[in-house]
Amino acid sequence: MRLWRPDGADSSSQMRFTDDELLQIIEDVTVALSQILLSHRELTEGLVDQQSELSQRKIDGLKKRIDLERTRLLKLKRIRRRKAELEKLRQDRLKKSQGRTAMTG
Repeated sequence: MRLWRPDGADSSSQMRFTDDELLQIIEDVTVALSQILLSHRELTEGLVDQQSELSQRKIDGLKKRIDLERTRLLKLKRIRRRKAELEKLRQDRLKKSQGRTAMTG
């Protein structure tokens, strides 16, 4: 393979390419560029897929945390409601007990 120089000369003499050689060079460059572009596209798609996967994992993690927090809040609400019911029962019993004592006393 001959080396091309911008001034059109090589180490021995001025270079000239035949039409077939120029077509072959163009074909080789086109194939190389196509391979580079394909590799670039595959790498870009891979990065996008990785970012999408990471984002989806993050979203899934946040959904799980929200569900856990929702469950915890519902449990606290039930506990609070039950405590209020028990307190009301205790107050009612206390009032009944005091009412009986006042009637008999």
